[in-house]
Amino acid sequence: MCIVPDYVFIHESKLAEFEKAVKSRILEFYGEDAAQSESYMRIVNAKNFNRIKSYIDDAIENGAKIVHGGKSEINENFIEPTVVTNVPLNSLLMKYEIFGPVLPIVTYSKLNEVINFIRSGEKPLALYIYSKNKQNIKQILRSTSAGGTCINNNAMHYFNHNLPFGGSNNSGIGKSHGKFGF
Repeated sequence: MCIVPDYVFIHESKLAEFEKAVKSRILEFYGEDAAQSESYMRIVNAKNFNRIKSYIDDAIENGAKIVHGGKSEINENFIEPTVVTNVPLNSLLMKYEIFGPVLPIVTYSKLNEVINFIRSGEKPLALYIYSKNKQNIKQILRSTSAGGTCINNNAMHYFNHNLPFGGSNNSGIGKSHGKFGF
């Protein structure tokens, strides 16, 4: 889905806690072996399997580390829920939309690193800010632009049909939902 996160920036002091929480949720949803879960999907076709797998391989070849998952089976178009850290910013995982079960995690020490990365590329369709620090939230909102931004929530701008949804610049033009679609 086009509004799921393509990557997560997390402050370096919170990385271990975040990794543990993500792994816990994956296990809660799909169990120890996602391939056996009735709730877990497969990649739609071999072309997209190979695309996603090439993104993972590129990141690993350039220094990224798989902290959860990573198993794949080409004959089933299966890629396990995969969490990757130490992802180089110029890797394929960070350049392209993934549309697959891979979550790159990038650490930062100063908020401007995140802002500069967001501003260096095309405007995202969705931007999700999770923070209790109102100054950080304001700084991100003032310094970036996206089709829609949610604070301490994700996808709300899409699922609430009373809110406008749409992109900005490369991520789309115009809005949809309710009166905003006219």
